[in-house]
Amino acid sequence: MDFITLATAVIAYISLGITGGFLEEHGKEIYHKAKDLLTPDEMITLNLLEKYPENKDLQSEAATALETHLKANPDVAEQLEKLLETANQTPANTSINLNRQDGEINTNIQGNQNTHINLNPK
Repeated sequence: MDFITLATAVIAYISLGITGGFLEEHGKEIYHKAKDLLTPDEMITLNLLEKYPENKDLQSEAATALETHLKANPDVAEQLEKLLETANQTPANTSINLNRQDGEINTNIQGNQNTHINLNPK
């Protein structure tokens, strides 16, 4: 198991959920499992990440801290890996749309059948 990749994926998932204004059931479980591993000093970084989820420096710092704890707790790392896999599986006939459009002229097409965009490919 590559702990830095897993830690980075967990932090990216949390950041994406915060940015989009959602952390569904699996997301909350992922968030709390990761949070429970961190020290009080490391929680400062996670708290700042909640305020500034798109900040790459905070994401990197949180992932590095989480990596250390995942190495020391491989059972929790395995649980987080499984939760991420489950969270990234969208049931059939389910549509999730998250759009941010800036500017004057924007086009958004929804409802394209048989399409899937995975922002976290393996």
